[in-house]
Amino acid sequence: MILQKYKLVFKQLALLICLYAYTRLLFLVFNFSYFTHSESIISPFIYGIRFDLVVICWLNGLLFITLLLPFKFIQHPYFKKTYRIIFIVINALALLFNCIDIGYFEFIQKRSTFDLFQTLGGENDGMQLLPQYIADYWFVLLIWISVIIALVYFSKNKETKTIEWTNKLKFIQLASLFCVFLPLLVIGSRGGWQYRPLDMIGASNYAQGKHVSLVLNSPFCIMKSANKEQLEKIQYFKENELTQYYSTTHHHTDTIPFLNKNVVIIIMESFGSEYTALANDHQSLTPFFDSLAAKSTQFTNAYANGKTSIKGIPSIVAGIPTLFDGSFTYSAYNANSFESIGSLLKKKGYSTSFYHGGNNGTMGFDIFSKAAGFDNYFGRNEHPNSEDYDGHWGIFDEPFFQFFKAQLDKEKKPFATCFFSLSSHHPYTLPKQYKGKFKGNSLAIGASIQYADYALAKFFESAKKANWFNNTIFVITADHTSISKNERYQTDAGIYSIPLLIYNPTQLKGKIIEKTVQQIDIVPSILENLHYDLPYFAFGNAINDNNLGYSISFNGQYYQLITDKLCLQFDGEKTIAVFDMVNDEFNNNLVNNISINYKAEEKLLKAIIQTYNHALIDNKMTAK
Repeated sequence: MILQKYKLVFKQLALLICLYAYTRLLFLVFNFSYFTHSESIISPFIYGIRFDLVVICWLNGLLFITLLLPFKFIQHPYFKKTYRIIFIVINALALLFNCIDIGYFEFIQKRSTFDLFQTLGGENDGMQLLPQYIADYWFVLLIWISVIIALVYFSKNKETKTIEWTNKLKFIQLASLFCVFLPLLVIGSRGGWQYRPLDMIGASNYAQGKHVSLVLNSPFCIMKSANKEQLEKIQYFKENELTQYYSTTHHHTDTIPFLNKNVVIIIMESFGSEYTALANDHQSLTPFFDSLAAKSTQFTNAYANGKTSIKGIPSIVAGIPTLFDGSFTYSAYNANSFESIGSLLKKKGYSTSFYHGGNNGTMGFDIFSKAAGFDNYFGRNEHPNSEDYDGHWGIFDEPFFQFFKAQLDKEKKPFATCFFSLSSHHPYTLPKQYKGKFKGNSLAIGASIQYADYALAKFFESAKKANWFNNTIFVITADHTSISKNERYQTDAGIYSIPLLIYNPTQLKGKIIEKTVQQIDIVPSILENLHYDLPYFAFGNAINDNNLGYSISFNGQYYQLITDKLCLQFDGEKTIAVFDMVNDEFNNNLVNNISINYKAEEKLLKAIIQTYNHALIDNKMTAK
């Protein structure tokens, strides 16, 4: 009779394992184009059970223990009903995040972590956009409903016999509970016998690149990243050895006097390289950007340092990548002293401003811009015409670009300003007068990319007439990439590939630089162009210098270093993958190929990680 209780527990355990496998299968099916076929598709389902059990044991452990207690109230109908409701609700909510990632993965190319709540909560727009998300990703809701139906149907307790708990039976039940079940529960919740409890990075033992996301599950990643704000110090090198490989101290000492040129940084929402002429597929959605690139210094191998706006903006304007779970803006280190293009140029007498047409407070950009040294923030609240509201995020790009230009006409010179567009963000709304004008492509984002490019063109058309235009350096790039159909931009490097150009109106000819560069290189490059003569702190490097070109990122499971020659992936302890960027890209992992020497790149990445880690923890993010 005692076995009845264990039978019910293991039946529910099996049900949950099947549901996690079911949502993992649909995650694969709906995102199949993102996973290379050289990797095994079956093994993630086998190894993924280990990560699923961690979540199942944590969320249901107390319920299972209560069910196995040898007391009469356990058999009462009210207890059974309450137990079943709690079981269904807890697990339905956990599995909801697996379902959400079936649609959300194409945007971030990883499992959701705790910063999902930071993004939604910080934007203060999540509930408003929920109906639109449900409409666009209706299949996610249907999948979750099918999960709930399975939980309701298969969680029924069909026990009919009542157990008479004698002292002997109670002893046997308690002994089995404490000596067998509890140890198994502890092992399951830790993810095994290993020294440290299983973490996200452990999935790299079973898969590489984006395949790590198949092994993991979303509730596991959210749970494991929830307490990651406080970093632990990483020590790969002695402090006096670090500068052999990497330095954050910069001081340009050329003899050319500082140039008091205006600086305009334009960040185009979701403008991946795939949508521009860089894709070389004759399907460019950005004719104006492409024409401007031909007159600019264009960087054809530029990469974002993250996959979300909340990580892209600090990287671009302050040179701060996010090499931990979450985001710098909402981390425990957002009160650190740090430098940005705004604060550094204020030392030279610049007026500074930040523009984003979104609802004020979105992603905390208004607060971050103030912390970064920008004098003024302009959002939806400051825009003069409420009729330009897109109904979701904020002001349409075209009118907000024109508002931006009008404000710059009144700005004290010289100025340094940043403009962040928004119309090419889901749900990709277009102004009524342009419905049908922009045909886009097979991707949902296509028409909105064309509209954003058109808005950019109209801004330059107006700006050319301004007296400040010729004395301005323009930097145009993207915050991150977005949905994709091109296999080249679905690789572990391609998902970070963004356009980047520096446009000087007095420059006569365009220039192409093929060196690998990244968002955190933008601030040092602007300062070098201006012949900035004060020391400053920066994680990136001026693009025009002779150092090795590279890009870094962290996706929650591993660090990645991209150079002109290779892509190296490092799990915090060892290099887990090396790919040839020239001849093979991501078809073969060469980590065990003795002819490939990647030790210099590995040391560089370790030095960057350690320097970054110590700078945040010790609040040393400014020049001495």
